Amino acid sequence: MSRSGTRARCSTSGPSSTGFATPVSGLRRKTATTHGEPGTCRTPHTKGFERVIKVVGLFKKKDGISDEEFRDHYENHHCPLFNDYLGKPGVQRWVRRYLKPIAPPVTGEVRESGFDVIVEIWCDETWYKSFFVEPMPADFRAMVVEDEARLFDRDQMYMYVVDEHDTDLSTL
Repeated sequence: MSRSGTRARCSTSGPSSTGFATPVSGLRRKTATTHGEPGTCRTPHTKGFERVIKVVGLFKKKDGISDEEFRDHYENHHCPLFNDYLGKPGVQRWVRRYLKPIAPPVTGEVRESGFDVIVEIWCDETWYKSFFVEPMPADFRAMVVEDEARLFDRDQMYMYVVDEHDTDLSTL
């Protein structure tokens, strides 16, 4: 659910200039769709239609760090390193989802995935290219790598472009 209380809905626009099938995210109200032509969706931050790419990161904390220390350092030290980048136009949302394993109802068995946090970034294609395709400035990259070494198991950090498919629960 978004801050406005609507459910996100995505479709795929096909290959983009990034070389990925670019997910297109938008919002819809329960009673009406806001999709326009194929490959475009309305977003709450713009008039008309705009492409939105969703990037997801799966990260494992470094051994020996408590959940509380991990979250505190991530939120209060690591995230602020990115404020200048993620505060630029083109980023619509930046979320960290801290994971706590639970037992699925079918098996009743709690299993660890190995990941401690999911990071999600919703952005336009211009911002995506500037951050994920173009090289980072060397001094910024060195600062991020140094902080990541304190916080994460860097061998267990994965980033993906997401192709989401949403189920309209009102049709079930």
